[in-house]
Amino acid sequence: MRQSLAEFVAALPRLARDAETARALLSDEAAAHAYLAAATKSRPGEAPRYAALVPRRVRILAADEARPVAGAEFDSSAVAQLLRHRLDSFGTTVELADGTRIPVPTREAVVAQLLARGGLALGLVASMLRVQPDAALDTDEVRDLLKAARLSERYQPLLELLDVA
Repeated sequence: MRQSLAEFVAALPRLARDAETARALLSDEAAAHAYLAAATKSRPGEAPRYAALVPRRVRILAADEARPVAGAEFDSSAVAQLLRHRLDSFGTTVELADGTRIPVPTREAVVAQLLARGGLALGLVASMLRVQPDAALDTDEVRDLLKAARLSERYQPLLELLDVA
């Protein structure tokens, strides 16, 4: 059964606790939702203050896959493979309006992950840019991550999104 966006946002505190216990970061779409929820001051248990498709899968990013997180799978994408060995450089936290702190990759790393996926994931990138228009995105870092993952061709949609944002 597919959960609603409100149910997913309500699950973020549990996911954050489980990820922290496993020394992991929420990754990919789940991380994008954490950024969106934080930027819009959405509170778990209340109606989200942003619109987006609910993640089909919750992925986590960890240096060691020995500690699973219930309801999540390990992110094995090309960008995640680069990030997992440099979590100290690419790990951060976002804070929801209720004080929940969620471990996630940096905004640039999440954008690179979503660009690498393409398709509907580009909509999450657009939403992230829209709800945080003043937050500087280091596009050079995004490009470098995609280049290192051998996905340089996935960078162009970001430039187009930035033109219309």
